[in-house]
Amino acid sequence: MIIGMSGAERMAGMRSVGAGMALSPGRQKIAWQRYLYGLLLALLVVSPVCAKDVVGWVEKVRLQPGNVLLKAKMDTGAKSSSLNCDCQQVFERDGSEWVQFSLTDSEGQSVRLERKVERYVNIKRHFNELEERPVIRMGICLGSVYREIEVNLIDRSGLNYPLLIGRDFLKPTFVVDPEAKFTRQPSCVVPGQNE
Repeated sequence: MIIGMSGAERMAGMRSVGAGMALSPGRQKIAWQRYLYGLLLALLVVSPVCAKDVVGWVEKVRLQPGNVLLKAKMDTGAKSSSLNCDCQQVFERDGSEWVQFSLTDSEGQSVRLERKVERYVNIKRHFNELEERPVIRMGICLGSVYREIEVNLIDRSGLNYPLLIGRDFLKPTFVVDPEAKFTRQPSCVVPGQNE
């Protein structure tokens, strides 16, 4: 198939090759099959991206528990998500390790939370330094999508956005538009809560 031809020119090209040489009905059928196969292949390649929701590089999200509204940066370079917290205090409850921490929401209000520590992770920082961080489970609402994921806790107070959302949250549903910001409001139905 020659790119840049009109539909009529392509159809005429499938009936003849070169200077007036006609295609046999069998070759016409093969030409049409190749054309349709190419079109189908193009649709299959494009459709996985089109099936995902596009979000901006910064979005408003709601964290659960606590219904905390935050600005979050979408970080396709990070596998996991990281949450800024103040006053980390690790304690024991019912034989498990828990962490108590404070968040500051988008309106400047402080929210104190307690979550079970699922595990610890070593995150590679600048200059190949490893930093051990507690990992907890939090619910994140982005647009109409709610998902509970593991989030590591870190002091991000010197940075612009208190939450980095990594590929573990993004990859099944979202594609990030690096030119867009605040494309959607959190509007999730959270399992176990009254609507």
